[in-house]
Amino acid sequence: MDERLKWLEVRINSSLRPRNEDLKNMFLNDENRLAFYEFINNEDVRCLYVFNRPPKQIVASLIPPHEMKYKSIFFLKCNAGTKLTKENIGKEVFYLDCTNIPLEHLELIIREVYLPLLCTNQQNLTTTGGDKVMDVLHRLMSVVEVSQGHAEGRIILSLPSIEVLAEAAAAVNRRGAVLHVLETTVLAWIKQIKGVLRHDPVSDLFGHFGPEPGPLDEIKMWERQLGRLHSILKQLESPVAKDILQNLDSAQSQYSSSFNHVRRDVNKAVQETNRTLKFLTTMRWLFEDFHDTMDPKHMLELFKPMMQVLFLVWQHSVYYHQMDKFHNLLRLLSNEVVHRAISLVGENILREPLQSYSKLKEALRVCAAFRGTYLDFKDKADEQNHENIVENAERLASKPQGTLFLTKMYGPHAYAPRYGLRTGDTGSTSTLNEDELWTDSPWPPRNAPCFDLLNSFMERCNDVLELVETTRHFRLLADAAEIGGAGSMSLDALVKEIHQKYSQVMKDFFSVVENVLSIDGSQNFERAFFKFRTVVKTLEGKLAQILRISFNQCPTVEAQLRLLEVFEGISGRELVQAHLKDKDEQIVTVFTEELQTVQNMFEANQHNPPRHLNMPPIVSKVIWVTALIDRIKRPMDKIRQVSPHSMEGENGWQMRHSYNNCMKMLENYQTQIIAEWQSNITAELTMKLKQALLIAEEFDEEVEVRPQVIHVNLDSQLPLILREIHYLSQAPFDILLPSSAKEILRNTDSFELRVTATRLETIVSKYNTIMRTITEFEKPLFERKLLKIDLVSVSINTQCFPLAIRFLLPDIKIIYVYYAGPNLRF
Repeated sequence: MDERLKWLEVRINSSLRPRNEDLKNMFLNDENRLAFYEFINNEDVRCLYVFNRPPKQIVASLIPPHEMKYKSIFFLKCNAGTKLTKENIGKEVFYLDCTNIPLEHLELIIREVYLPLLCTNQQNLTTTGGDKVMDVLHRLMSVVEVSQGHAEGRIILSLPSIEVLAEAAAAVNRRGAVLHVLETTVLAWIKQIKGVLRHDPVSDLFGHFGPEPGPLDEIKMWERQLGRLHSILKQLESPVAKDILQNLDSAQSQYSSSFNHVRRDVNKAVQETNRTLKFLTTMRWLFEDFHDTMDPKHMLELFKPMMQVLFLVWQHSVYYHQMDKFHNLLRLLSNEVVHRAISLVGENILREPLQSYSKLKEALRVCAAFRGTYLDFKDKADEQNHENIVENAERLASKPQGTLFLTKMYGPHAYAPRYGLRTGDTGSTSTLNEDELWTDSPWPPRNAPCFDLLNSFMERCNDVLELVETTRHFRLLADAAEIGGAGSMSLDALVKEIHQKYSQVMKDFFSVVENVLSIDGSQNFERAFFKFRTVVKTLEGKLAQILRISFNQCPTVEAQLRLLEVFEGISGRELVQAHLKDKDEQIVTVFTEELQTVQNMFEANQHNPPRHLNMPPIVSKVIWVTALIDRIKRPMDKIRQVSPHSMEGENGWQMRHSYNNCMKMLENYQTQIIAEWQSNITAELTMKLKQALLIAEEFDEEVEVRPQVIHVNLDSQLPLILREIHYLSQAPFDILLPSSAKEILRNTDSFELRVTATRLETIVSKYNTIMRTITEFEKPLFERKLLKIDLVSVSINTQCFPLAIRFLLPDIKIIYVYYAGPNLRF
């Protein structure tokens, strides 16, 4: 093995303590060996990094690792362009162990090793230039600590090594160097603090939370800034920092007064940040509620209180009364509205086009409601702003007149007028005077730059709505072709071809656009969507031609409407409508003629409608008028569903007018028939059911004891009425009977009534036969039976005759069997 590689191996082995097998595998790896040879042979390569990669693989690389989880070792050539040999590698290569926290590790090495070793050894001070080394090492340590703070998102005010400085200050000739280190430290503090005080809220917000932050991110940004300021004050209150500043004051250093000014600026910035957060926290609960909800209705309910609080913040806050700051807050709020609308829509928009269509409508409704609520409060804010300007003019007019010398002051005592203030806004009423004026801060219009994302999103939603609707329409083409909806195999083949072309267009579109709702500022969506619409228009023209051919094969309006129903959606597209305009007019014309035909038919037969052979008269009338209603209602419903555009224009208005008149006439007739039937049914039932069922023929009560011949007196209209009730109380009529009629029919069964009436006819026939053939000497034998029959038959009526039949049947059967014989079946 190369001696130079052995030198590297010894250092790696002593530092990382790897297993022999892992060390051997490291040198056997081709990529590692290439890195080693590049480092020792290439004079331009100065760094080599050896580190552990999980699980436990040792890697040598010329590129520093992105993250370290274990101990590592780094090699660095001291001089550029040096050729390494086995003799000089020990002097020309510097190596350093490093833990998984390299900056902290380096800071500790400088503070605990290099500074005490190089700056406190009296023998090395003259030869190594101890004061200069002390200054350089402190600068390096400060840079490392500051970098560590930046990496962790904190502000770290680097402190010098007090032990080293104290030992150096013991020597009188080194006190100047110690003071220089302290001044350098304070100067670094001032630089860091001024960097924090030069805080740009907008840049900080977009830098930490991306291009589309929300109002909650604004609150987090100000809380983060307040934390940085408090961290600075806390570090300045440490004993070491106080000791450093006290030493600078004692030495009357010019940096002491400069730092005191900076410290006052920090306290002022803390007050201003707290004041800004005070106003923001009044809206936090609204922002959090709006951010967490997924209910569109609840979102709409939050807009009004949100705008009310926003109006109050604009009215009383110094910071947010400024136009640029308030516009930025509106931008954040509109961003949050857009994000909530996107969450409502969800991903995979085209998976369920119908559901996505409704979600996009909900998202647009939320955005439109936010815009509408904002414009309502904008009117109120503009009135308030106008009053502020008038107030400014009055206060300026009331100022004392006189000669003013034009002077300009610089520095901390410079005059800085405050604008946009109300009494109590600054927290100190004693400093307010009449020079504190309102700024002109009108609320921006709806097309202002702060609403660019909202406006772009609403436009994008409209485009995506068209995309979703087009997808839903064209997906039906495959099913329509499968069922032969076009009318012939050749036309179905053309429809399938159009569907395949559309599928290819969709693939091309989504190969360019991954997220259709992403507003990234590029024109990828616009270009792809323009190409998509161009191809779709061509396909729509071909579909219109296919539908025209299919129309010619449909002989009736029902068939034509059925064709439009099969191609529902496609037939309603604008370009297809333009090609089928004459066919739509033809449907309107034919249906208008159909309405006139139905109206003429009704007027001719309304007094004597056609009778159904198997139905009662009232039921026949109701069926007839219901059929006429269905005859015009079903086509009209289909026209409204599949061709609503055909109802526009003069012909469409005439068709609607004729339909409404015809429907009104038919429905009135139907209502009149049912009302008359309902009003008469109770009286008719009462009269029919109270009649006597049996009547005698040529019966003289003075001569004959009982009638010789009787007849059944069951009204033929009663079964008819019961049938009417049976049919009209069921579907599709479902007509309700009056409560009195229901009470009468509670124990009446029409079927049982018909069966029992037939049996009664048989009994009466047998009774008449008995009475004609019985002799005088036979009558005493059956007198008791005949008397029983006489008693029951006197009071029998329609409602109780089934019970009477069951009572009389045994006696009549005994008498009749006596005459007819025992083998007679009764």
